[in-house]
Amino acid sequence: MYITKLQYFSRLSYSRYIINYNKNISPIQFCKLLLSLCIYYIYILNINKKAHMNLVKVVIPIYQASLSQQERKSLSQAYKILRMYPLVVIKPNHLDLSELVTEFPKLSFISFADSYFKGISGYNRLMLAKEFYESFLDCTYILIYQLDAYVFRDELREWCNKGYDYIGAPWLQRPVYKLPVISGIMHLIHSYHKFRGKPSKQDLYGKIGNGWLSLRKLSDNLRTKRTNRSLSGAKAISSLQ
Repeated sequence: MYITKLQYFSRLSYSRYIINYNKNISPIQFCKLLLSLCIYYIYILNINKKAHMNLVKVVIPIYQASLSQQERKSLSQAYKILRMYPLVVIKPNHLDLSELVTEFPKLSFISFADSYFKGISGYNRLMLAKEFYESFLDCTYILIYQLDAYVFRDELREWCNKGYDYIGAPWLQRPVYKLPVISGIMHLIHSYHKFRGKPSKQDLYGKIGNGWLSLRKLSDNLRTKRTNRSLSGAKAISSLQ
């Protein structure tokens, strides 16, 4: 078999392979060459994939068409300071935000079920939903930027490069809840929730997880959601046995 001046460049080793047109190649050599070409092709695909991979996207939840003056200021500030990153508005399916495109043309939009935007519990379910995180598989991090936040300068890349799984504010306990009478009432409420097997907000005090302005690593959040789903499924099966 003869191959006319085939040149193969590898970015990994910066080596060059040249096969002259008058050189006879054995089947084994040809298979090795073919394998090398396949490896090189896969390498190039991975390079292209990484080139199109965003380090971080800024995710802005909006659940109503009319924004307050404070919310509009927050959105304008995010658009001004963080516009070098993809800015993605998440919204209910039914909500038309086409007017925002005129003022903020760099915005893109992803819609989710309306039920996710009906109250705090619905929004919390969205932040725990696997489908939410799967909508951002083309980036490493997402920054949740609710419109009661205000960004002053861009340090987003710097914080992403630290490699943390989650960066956010803690849930703080108000001082009034530490007063003797109120503290006793809160303790009873906490015990009641525990008795019924329901989560209690008091378990969260001092812990990280406030989603108001938070940086989340996609891979770890997705792995957590998949693990929780597997555990929930196993628990459901064991309860039926």
